[in-house]
Amino acid sequence: MSEYDNLNNYWLDIIEKITESTELPRRAIQNVNKKLLSFSHGLSEISKKLPKELYEIQIYLMGKGWYISGDMSINICIKIINLIENKKDNEIEIFMQKFTKSKAAIVERKLIKYWPKRARIIKDSFCAHQKELYSLSIPVFLIQADGICYDILGVSLYSKDKKGYQKQMKNLMKK
Repeated sequence: MSEYDNLNNYWLDIIEKITESTELPRRAIQNVNKKLLSFSHGLSEISKKLPKELYEIQIYLMGKGWYISGDMSINICIKIINLIENKKDNEIEIFMQKFTKSKAAIVERKLIKYWPKRARIIKDSFCAHQKELYSLSIPVFLIQADGICYDILGVSLYSKDKKGYQKQMKNLMKK
């Protein structure tokens, strides 16, 4: 797995952790998701190389504010495909929330491993999130996601410079 793939998986895990929260923070995250669309376009180039079913799952989940994780097994993907085919949107939402919660500790460890200078803030924000202090955890997750995006791409997550994202994504895909 390339460095980009590893970083991409950690980024996607961050997004999944953020979106698992309750409805009020979820609306805020949906607004952020709009800004992530330009980032997602770069990811869609990568996803076109995936088998058709995985591509369809990714497109569907992205439309709901979720993303495919590198930790999803074939069995999980098959379950999601079946839920999509049977139009079980509510069950998909519940399934994705449970899946994301089950990966939270792993995501936290990976973030700390790859961004040790952010460890204290990451630990505190995950602790606040576990205590359902979403008004504290969500803004910190978003700020950290922005900083990590800048570390990886050299542009802010919230930058209006969409060409900057696309240029950096192309550079990363070449590596």
